[in-house]
Amino acid sequence: MRVGARPRVFGRRRGAPITLPRTFLTSMTSFPRPSFRWINSAAVRRLNSVPLVRFVPHNQESSSRFLRNGSHIAKRSLEQGKSVSVDFNALFAIGRGYRGVAWLRDELAREPQGIREVVVRYRERWRVAEWLVEEPRRGVEQIVGPGGFALSVSAQAVELYHLVPFNRFTGVDEERRLLRRACFAIASVIDSPRAIYMHELLGTGFLDGLDLDEMESKLRATVGRPSDTFAALHAAENYEAGCWYIDDFADLRSETPP
Repeated sequence: MRVGARPRVFGRRRGAPITLPRTFLTSMTSFPRPSFRWINSAAVRRLNSVPLVRFVPHNQESSSRFLRNGSHIAKRSLEQGKSVSVDFNALFAIGRGYRGVAWLRDELAREPQGIREVVVRYRERWRVAEWLVEEPRRGVEQIVGPGGFALSVSAQAVELYHLVPFNRFTGVDEERRLLRRACFAIASVIDSPRAIYMHELLGTGFLDGLDLDEMESKLRATVGRPSDTFAALHAAENYEAGCWYIDDFADLRSETPP
């Protein structure tokens, strides 16, 4: 779900949380575009082919969790065959070099090559301006950063969310190159031998505490084999065989000096 700058809404003071009842999101039939800058949530924007808006509080705190509100709406729309856009997710193993969530935040805040390019490209589309550790969600540590990054860290694995729509990652070479290099940078920091790419609504078992091997096994059992190419990934249906991809970064490793 994409994020932009968030000025005050309807005169609400800066930093004040905004609580909207679920019926507000699900019952609107039309809503004029406000004069202020706003967020068009990709997970709900085309529900029933009606443009929807979703407001996000000014404060950065808990932003990554707030952004995932409405995912159940998008998933239901996908299952019913309605047009909806969902964003990019990646999964990583946690290797021996991992030293805790604060350490990982500090390593990402250095913005190594791969991370830096994505931050520069998408900085203006994402409110968060610095790398932050947030309160755990369902026992899972949270890190958010500039440029569209939100990471969840369990004892076994790391899940990355990025604001780029998954179909742009699969179908637009330039954006895929940027995100793959960012994922390679993350994998290098935490010693993950590979990453798994999928759209944000695909059930992986991450919140059940599975490690990367177990999540791969679950995906093979529930949706089928991964795609062998990005062209096949782009053509795959959202919940059918081929809707995910395993990246061992072989080409990027060969470009990286020892």
